[in-house]
Amino acid sequence: PASGPLRTTDIFVDDAIAMAQGPPAELDRYRRQIFHTTDQLFRPNDAADTHRRNPNSEKKLAKGDGCFSTYKKALGWILDTLRQTIELPEHRRLRLLEILDAARHRKRISKRTCQKLLGELRSMLLAVSGGAGFFS
Repeated sequence: PASGPLRTTDIFVDDAIAMAQGPPAELDRYRRQIFHTTDQLFRPNDAADTHRRNPNSEKKLAKGDGCFSTYKKALGWILDTLRQTIELPEHRRLRLLEILDAARHRKRISKRTCQKLLGELRSMLLAVSGGAGFFS
């Protein structure tokens, strides 16, 4: 059993995905800790840094990244913690249907179409229960 509210942060290339439980003040403190740690990892920008951006993207923060929510798009998935679901965004779902339609009524498909289909399916295994061994 956990002794207090749960917290975790995963970093994937340039995205930090944080999950936390607790009252709003605790969530604000945790978010500030993540921003502060990011600032410590990267040297601060100076006047000579015309090509570098702030590690905590102000553009992303203005769009709502960096706020805790029960419904969030992260790494190409829509996560809903209240319904306990993970979904594909509409554009990814439509792209998969388009690839499947191209291959559905054919006896043979091109190598390129096959590779597209396999790539899409592999990227979606996260949402398939027990799907880890499908492509091993």
